[in-house]
Amino acid sequence: KQWYQRRVLVWGHSLEAMTKSIRSASSSMTSVPKPLKFLRPHYSSFRELYETWPEGQDKKTFADVLSVLSMTNSDQEEKAVLKYRMVGAGGEIGHWGHEYVRHISGEIG
Repeated sequence: KQWYQRRVLVWGHSLEAMTKSIRSASSSMTSVPKPLKFLRPHYSSFRELYETWPEGQDKKTFADVLSVLSMTNSDQEEKAVLKYRMVGAGGEIGHWGHEYVRHISGEIG
């Protein structure tokens, strides 16, 4: 039990770090920011991990990260950006940058 609690704490800190890094790099995005370029090859693994993630705030934060990361995925038929946004923690959509807002708008429309 103690091992699991420590692992969950590490997950939470990792998600916070990814969120901060992506948000700061995405605020004036004119091209794909470095954090997204780095994380793009891991997209499939993240999606699989997300499905097994325990319910709670961390899973919602993970969904937010996946939503932004989904912009780099070429498979747009499933509207993953919108899908993960809807189950995420929410918050101000503009914090992820104008390109993210444009992408969400395109998936809605």
